[in-house]
Amino acid sequence: MAEQNLFYIKSDVVKSSISTIAAQIVHEHFAGYLGLLEASKRTGSLDIASAEITTFHKMYMESPGGQKGFPYISPFRSKKPHALRAINQNLAGSYAPSSLRPGGLAEVIEVVPGKSAYRLKTDHVNLAREYLLYDKPLPVLALSAFLYRDYGFFAQDNIASVVTEIFKDMFGFTTSSGLGEHNFNNLFFDDKSNFPDENFEQVEQPWQTKTLLTKKFVV
Repeated sequence: MAEQNLFYIKSDVVKSSISTIAAQIVHEHFAGYLGLLEASKRTGSLDIASAEITTFHKMYMESPGGQKGFPYISPFRSKKPHALRAINQNLAGSYAPSSLRPGGLAEVIEVVPGKSAYRLKTDHVNLAREYLLYDKPLPVLALSAFLYRDYGFFAQDNIASVVTEIFKDMFGFTTSSGLGEHNFNNLFFDDKSNFPDENFEQVEQPWQTKTLLTKKFVV
């Protein structure tokens, strides 16, 4: 096997990617849906503990040094696009069943009786497209640049393809996990043409990057 190098996404690419995502109208709770998707893939269940949403935010949306009491950032806005949104630390309250209004995440999930858990509806991908993305898919690499801004990737070349495969595997959009390419295309579209290898910078020392995602995907 050829030697793999470690790359991360350049900061100016992250900033432009955030602007791309923030310019699109997306329901604020799309972040929670991503957290449920990731946990469903990891656990193999459609029933997911509500605490997994907080875990996802801590892993991929935390912004150290932000304003007190608002440790997370999000590019998802349904009313005022074009700006990052600071999210307060009370995610449990924001995603409590009583806080879920009709027309958003409440259309995509069900509350599991007697548990602090949610269940993804059988048709959750189509429902998420309608109620969370307003029928407009997101560019997968621009979204990945935001989510993985603090992470490194092992690759040889064609790094954008590596990142796309990492994203698909992480959220369950592979044939083996059941959702597959069709459901992926319902929510996201391929923007690899905007992400040449020059958008990524090689890490000379592994400790320069926060956490390594995987060594699995080599293109």
